[in-house]
Amino acid sequence: MNTTISAQGISISPANAARFEERLARSLDRFSDRIVAIDAHLRDVNGPKGGPDKQVVLRIRLVRGPAVTATSVRSNLHAAIATAARRARR
Repeated sequence: MNTTISAQGISISPANAARFEERLARSLDRFSDRIVAIDAHLRDVNGPKGGPDKQVVLRIRLVRGPAVTATSVRSNLHAAIATAARRARR
């Protein structure tokens, strides 16, 4: 499973990126034979205004069928990642 992470307005350390990839791998492990790649887009929607502004969009490309998209917006990046991973699993 190939995972690509892009961030806009958010700085993400290599350690956090690795943790994020691990979280996705654990959430989607049972589907790993059907997943070609995962594109993760992280974005700070409101900038310095604050509030629930961390957006995570996961685009999961499958071997067969259309791509699956899961989106989450939360005030904390880790919570947004966890929610998007749960939604993708469902």
